[in-house]
Amino acid sequence: MSQSTTPSGDANRTARELLAAEYEREGIEFVPNAIRTDPILTTAEDRAVRAIVAALSRNAELEAKTALQMGVGDGVGQLFVYGDYESIKAAQAMALRLEALAVENKALRDGMLKLADKIAIYADDDEIDSSRLGRLAHFWLGQLTALARTPAKENDDG
Repeated sequence: MSQSTTPSGDANRTARELLAAEYEREGIEFVPNAIRTDPILTTAEDRAVRAIVAALSRNAELEAKTALQMGVGDGVGQLFVYGDYESIKAAQAMALRLEALAVENKALRDGMLKLADKIAIYADDDEIDSSRLGRLAHFWLGQLTALARTPAKENDDG
């Protein structure tokens, strides 16, 4: 056993937790708790914790170097995303998809209003029988259903 001289603080706790979780994945029962709580680690455990702390530190440095800020959406400058390239690309895709869904939603609402207007016109006509009104409602319902089933155009960023 060696006296642990690993760095203190959050990085050390995180490293210990990651090492303990690895032991748990391997099915080792008693070691994870000791790694989490004991101030003294074996030499191998101490080295592992130091290596994890170093990797976490390096990862933080790389994240800081590769972090970006980019506006996403329709270009009005209201949404900025901070992160790496992949997260910004995903946010852009979500923003564009949301905009497409808003357009689709408006088209569906407009279609429903047209349907309501058509049915109201015929419903007020005393000379039209309920069978014809039913056929008209069925036709317009089919139109709305077709509109609703039309897939939204996907944004193809390549």
